[in-house]
Amino acid sequence: MFTKVAGNIDTETLTVLIDGSDIDIDPEVDDRFDLDNEEHTVTKVDYLDSDLGFLLRAKRLEGQ
Repeated sequence: MFTKVAGNIDTETLTVLIDGSDIDIDPEVDDRFDLDNEEHTVTKVDYLDSDLGFLLRAKRLEGQ
């Protein structure tokens, strides 16, 4: 299973907690994640497949 995460994507990498392990990704180069700018908040972690294991879904922050 996986852990829901929340946090601003305001650095080059985003740390995601999955099964108690930190996984660092770079939204600029990692095409597994649809994060087109820094004004997003991670709202959900979804299972994608056994290779990727997860997919981040993001939404635009409002009021910032």
